[in-house]
Amino acid sequence: MNKHSKVLIVDDNARMREVVREILSAPNREFLESGNGEEAVALHVRRPRSNRRYGRR
Repeated sequence: MNKHSKVLIVDDNARMREVVREILSAPNREFLESGNGEEAVALHVRRPRSNRRYGRR
C-alpha cells in the first residue's frame, strides 16, 4: 500500500527545519514548511479540508 503523508514543519530557524526534514524524509512524504505560527496556520487554512491531515494517520 502506497500511502502519501504530509508533514508540516514549523520553526523559526531554517536550519532546524532542514534537519527535521532530513530526519523525517521518506518516500511518498510531502513536507510543508513555515517559519512561524501565523504562516503555519495560513498554510493549513489554504489546504482543502480533505487534505488537512499532517503527520501520522
